[in-house]
Amino acid sequence: MEIGSVGVALLRDDDPSAGVQLGLGAMLDAWQRAEAALAASSLPDRDRLIGRLSRAGEAFQTARRYVDAEAALPRAERDANRIEPWRMAVYDLAAAIDALGTSVGRELRAHDLQLGELVAIRQMSFTIRDRYSRQCSAFRPAVQLDTPLTPAERDRWREDIGAYAALWAQMQRIALQLPEETGFAPLVAEGLRRTEAAQSVMTRTLDGLSGSGRPAFDAAAWSENCVSAYSSILGVGSHALDLETRRADNSRAEAFRTGAVSTAVLLLVGVLGFISLSFVRTRLSAPMRNIEAALATLRAGDLDTPIQVPRWNDEPSAIIRALEGFRLEALEARRMRLRIDQTRDEMVKHSEKLGRTKSQFLANMSHEIRTPLHGILGTVQLLAQSRVSDEQRSWVQALDQSGRLLRDILDDILDFTRLESGRIRVDTAMFSLTERIAMVNATIRASMERKGLDFTVEIDPELPEVLCGDAGKLGQILLNLLGNAAKFTKQGGVRLTVAGDAGRPDRLRITVADTGIGIAPEALAHIFEPFSQADGSVARRFGGSGLGLAVCRGLLDALGGDIDLQTEVGRGTSFTVLFPVSRGDHDAAPVAGVADELVDELPNLHVLVAEDNPVNALIVRTMLERDGHRVRHVETGGDAVAAAVAEDFDVVLMDLAMPGLDGTSACRQIRACGHPTRAVVPVLAVSAGGASADDIDAGFDGRLEKPFHREDLFSALATAIGLRSVRRATRRESLGAIGEQARDLGVEGARKLVSLYLTSQPPLLAKTVASVRLGDHDQARVLAHRLRGAAAHIGADDMAAAAATLERAAADDGAIVVAAEVLAKLGQTHFTAFAAYAEDELAGVWSNAAAKDRAAIDRAYQATFSANT
Repeated sequence: MEIGSVGVALLRDDDPSAGVQLGLGAMLDAWQRAEAALAASSLPDRDRLIGRLSRAGEAFQTARRYVDAEAALPRAERDANRIEPWRMAVYDLAAAIDALGTSVGRELRAHDLQLGELVAIRQMSFTIRDRYSRQCSAFRPAVQLDTPLTPAERDRWREDIGAYAALWAQMQRIALQLPEETGFAPLVAEGLRRTEAAQSVMTRTLDGLSGSGRPAFDAAAWSENCVSAYSSILGVGSHALDLETRRADNSRAEAFRTGAVSTAVLLLVGVLGFISLSFVRTRLSAPMRNIEAALATLRAGDLDTPIQVPRWNDEPSAIIRALEGFRLEALEARRMRLRIDQTRDEMVKHSEKLGRTKSQFLANMSHEIRTPLHGILGTVQLLAQSRVSDEQRSWVQALDQSGRLLRDILDDILDFTRLESGRIRVDTAMFSLTERIAMVNATIRASMERKGLDFTVEIDPELPEVLCGDAGKLGQILLNLLGNAAKFTKQGGVRLTVAGDAGRPDRLRITVADTGIGIAPEALAHIFEPFSQADGSVARRFGGSGLGLAVCRGLLDALGGDIDLQTEVGRGTSFTVLFPVSRGDHDAAPVAGVADELVDELPNLHVLVAEDNPVNALIVRTMLERDGHRVRHVETGGDAVAAAVAEDFDVVLMDLAMPGLDGTSACRQIRACGHPTRAVVPVLAVSAGGASADDIDAGFDGRLEKPFHREDLFSALATAIGLRSVRRATRRESLGAIGEQARDLGVEGARKLVSLYLTSQPPLLAKTVASVRLGDHDQARVLAHRLRGAAAHIGADDMAAAAATLERAAADDGAIVVAAEVLAKLGQTHFTAFAAYAEDELAGVWSNAAAKDRAAIDRAYQATFSANT
């Protein structure tokens, strides 16, 4: 509308400045108010709208110069066409403000539908005015010059007519939906009528343009025709704006009333909240803090601090009362648990005490039985060496076998007490597997043959000859298992199989299988328990202590091995032992279980024997004096200390269990006497198994277990004075090596052993010599080691010595070649001579006359090979 006012002022008034300034001021004020309102709003697209409005305002300000320039000219020279850029800038500014109104309308419609409709009507009226006024301005030059419209201009004209016609129709629909009191329907109808009338004038004029070059319509009349419709169009928008303002004021008043009511309600709520807060603090918050504190105290384990229970009967108080009840119950439970723990500890201590008492009782009983048993077996040995008839010798044999059986039972009891008390030591050393198995074979075969059982031994040839492990416990376990197999097998046989464990080079898989009575399924659960047998009838029929398998299990547990069994009643039992070993190096160390090399016989010794049992003292004294040694006997530890400090002895045999001062304390006192030689005299601990292995820490030089044989005694004496064991030499003095085998295995068993030696060792000797000649010295040493063990085991001392020389020979100086040739030369006559010697030995085993000439036979045997070597 202001565009038309400015245009009319330029064309009619001689001085148009007042009209121009009025119109421009109104436009500038509208722009500034719109910009300020937009800046203060929170519309979602505010920043975009501000940018568009600012650009349109700046363009409007810039285009104002066209109006100022035209107003400065005389009225006759003015041309409204020259201010067209200013009109376009005004239209752009109006479009920017219109976009602002559209955005506001969308926001208002979301909150108040009727208010949104009013904004939409106002917005449409401005859009109609914009479309209409653009036609008036755009076609003014063509009307003034009578220039027909181009097709494009005519299309744009018709498009504008269609656009604001559609807007009028939409505005009519909205007006009809609004309440009648708004008065929009007649206003919209009047605006549409005036617009159509003005449009009709414009249509006739534009259709009548002929191209004459003269004005087809007066310029002022053209502007007035355009302005005639402005008031109706903008009247609709102004009415909508008034209604908007009135509705906004009403909404503001309603909001104020609502706010006042809300404020009053909030104040009331605040007062009620304060009252409720005080109630909550007193009846809820404080009890909840008390509950939290009580829970923290209970979590910390403090059951002794009482929980304060409120006097109210509400839910928090009920919770606190429940917590206090829980505390009292937990306190009582803790007291009960402490009493239970105390009772359990007392029961555990009592159980441990009972266990220690039982173990000590068994050890003491073992010791008390061993002491007279030592006397019995020692007396039997002395009788065996004396002149007795054949019938008496058979009695002596029976007595010796019974004593040995009783000793084995005592050994099981002693091993079991050691296992229970944790005093089992693992003695790891290099040993020959074949020789260890051969020793077990020789020990058990006689009992197998007496019962007519087939006994087979199978050793995997892939196993190394030398291993590292506890050979003593290996033999003990095998003897236990094989002894059980022989005892419980009436017919059939027993098989011992030794092989490696697949995938485990650090252990052996040993199987002992028999065809005996088997084990009932109900007995399997406790078969490895001490004093346990399949049933009571087993002990009555077969005897035994029921400790053998328990000892085997305990020894394997200490070694880190395992044992298992498979059995079927009436078909037999198979025990599988997994025994830990490591691969041995035959050059690294001496091999346990290999027969000791011969040394010179013991020199005559001066021996102090401290023994309180007169029978045992008599046996030891007789054994020593018969061999040419001097003996002094004392009965107490104090007397032993006095004698050892006052007199020089070569060896002291100290019984550990003596009245008064025991053997361990006596040894400590001897070591502490301060004498340069007597304080370091070799002292051997003589024990029946009742003492701890830690007694050796008192300063003993060795240990001798009762009951012992003559050869055990002399072997221990040899070790104590610095000689290696002379066990074979001392055995030869009584029965000879073959005679000893005959005594252990029977004459037929010894003959089989000799036959095995004579058939298996010549090929081994030949292979040993051939390995040296071929330069395979490592293989030669391994074979010589096996040859030495076999020869020493059967008593072929010359062959054992020659093989040992080759085994120790160095390869770089030719010594091994010399040793091989000596061994080859010895082999030419050895086996024939040894066969004759063995036959003479076996023929005279039970003959007193032959026993007298045993040394002569040995001398003849040695002389045979001395001449050849």
